[in-house]
Amino acid sequence: MNLHDRIYLYMSIQLLIHVLSVSLSSHWDIEHIVFGEDVILTCIINVCSNSVKSWVGGQSYDLLCRSNFSTNPSKYEMISEDSGRSFGLRIKNFTFDDVNCKYTCTCGLHQYTSILDVEAINYTYPPRIIENSNFQTAEEYVVDVVIEVYPLPTCFIKYEGRDIQVNLTSNSSTLSTFDKRRFGSNKMYKGRIKHTLQIIKPNNCDGNLLVTCEVDSRNYTVYKQNVSMCKDHSDINVTTINEQYVTVFVIIIACALFLLGVVLLWKRVKQRKPCEMSCLDNTSNLKCIWKKQPENNNEPQTVVDEPLIQL
Repeated sequence: MNLHDRIYLYMSIQLLIHVLSVSLSSHWDIEHIVFGEDVILTCIINVCSNSVKSWVGGQSYDLLCRSNFSTNPSKYEMISEDSGRSFGLRIKNFTFDDVNCKYTCTCGLHQYTSILDVEAINYTYPPRIIENSNFQTAEEYVVDVVIEVYPLPTCFIKYEGRDIQVNLTSNSSTLSTFDKRRFGSNKMYKGRIKHTLQIIKPNNCDGNLLVTCEVDSRNYTVYKQNVSMCKDHSDINVTTINEQYVTVFVIIIACALFLLGVVLLWKRVKQRKPCEMSCLDNTSNLKCIWKKQPENNNEPQTVVDEPLIQL
């Protein structure tokens, strides 16, 4: 082997060692996925300094970000670290379209590519209502919703200070099985929350009803509704109050009529007394005139008072 071949072999070995070392020290990582929230992919390349950084990926495997430029700012954002050896990609409002596809981080001539496989990542799918059959009667409110969620939650119904724990029951054979429609063989639980809420006290017939679920130590509001059941009770109260008002009104009218009759009778008696006394009183300015009755009439003669005119 001549000197030229030795030099070429040495440079090839050094290049291979460099490539292997870069490959072993380059990767991107993700800790936890919550569907519907922002997710960050972190790329670490030890030899990356001031080189141009970029991200390529997604369903169509297109350019997502390059330095401070984003092809879709509402969806992707480049995140730079102070150390210079790592940078990230923020994926906003993470959905099923963002999983099970390749993502490549590049820094200068160095890059790392991997598939975002949701099966190998800890993830949370917050509860989402897919069927709503709630209904209300005169005396109760029936909560009946079907949700999709992962992992299995602990759910509560809260109404005016009452916390009622409810179990997630099977709506169909899809409970505790794999949902393969959107993201492979990953688990997606589908279940029903059903509970009849009865109003015990008439004065506790209006308020906010909440259905909440705890998933991975986080609370999510599944359903919120202002429930008012005061109509029937208010009609009863109004009817009772009206009856009381009518009774008081009738009593007042009766008392007023009674007092009016007493006053009229008292005035009539007071007007007759001077006339009766005038016939016997010599000082009165009235004189008594005796009217003659028919001869065959045995009734006493009538006395009529007439004023005495003095000249």
